[in-house]
Amino acid sequence: MRLQLLGVLGLLGGCAGVYAEVAASTVSTGSIAPSGGGTSVDVGGSTVGFNLGVELGNVRKRFSMGYASDSLSFDGGSGTLTGGASRFDFNIVSLMERLKLRIALGFDFAGGSSSYAGMKKSDGGGFTGFGGLDATYFLTWKNAIHVAAGAQFIAQSVPGGDYSGVGVSVRATISHTFGDVRPDQTVVIPLETNRDLIGAIELGSKAVGCATEGQTHGDTAATLTVSCPGQHHLEYFQIAEGILLTCVHEDSEDSCRAINSKIIQAAAAEVKAAAQPEPAPTPVVPVEVPAAEATPAP
Repeated sequence: MRLQLLGVLGLLGGCAGVYAEVAASTVSTGSIAPSGGGTSVDVGGSTVGFNLGVELGNVRKRFSMGYASDSLSFDGGSGTLTGGASRFDFNIVSLMERLKLRIALGFDFAGGSSSYAGMKKSDGGGFTGFGGLDATYFLTWKNAIHVAAGAQFIAQSVPGGDYSGVGVSVRATISHTFGDVRPDQTVVIPLETNRDLIGAIELGSKAVGCATEGQTHGDTAATLTVSCPGQHHLEYFQIAEGILLTCVHEDSEDSCRAINSKIIQAAAAEVKAAAQPEPAPTPVVPVEVPAAEATPAP
């Protein structure tokens, strides 16, 4: 049970960071509904805005909250919306190691002012919602650019009624996180015996060209840190139930398991070689040298 709990805790995580976003939208199907009832008036429109805030994410997903300001223009009027913004993006496919295609979702609840037909309203609050596709490219594992396109719904209170519409929105974002966005991969390895295997893993690690440090052996746990070529960093934590392996900033669980499998195979070979007895020395067989024949006197 302790091993499963450690595994669940290892799956949690994300890097804190900051971001800045600009957006532009066109409202192709907009209308103003009179507050007292009656026929809606069809009006087109457009919005431009920006968004600043903080985020929490990794190479698989991104969640952000911040301050948004949008300016709305439509036939016969305009409006401004300022307030809180939330975004949530998550991967659907990795196009390349650094390029991810994501689903992008967002919404803003805001207050503001508006004008229409020569009248003004100072409490013209509203709402915007966005959904579409996002392409995220990691310039480094701390800095990324995000370009999203999709559908946007916008609604705002205006003098004498309410404006609402649906259109297409394009958003460009730059983000910076304070740590490596690649998540740690956690693998739980159950064991049928409580034998301490850390020493054998260290032998296997060195056999495949990895460096080791931090080997400890206690009454209830043993640990080992392994650094392999290619910036692979593995941390082993063994207790009676099994081994918790953490691959730090590894792209996938499969790559983490592949590196560990290579180390374990080398460890098994090293242990097997150490257990084999040394071969007996080859006996030395004396070689008889024939005696030289005496040369007769002249």
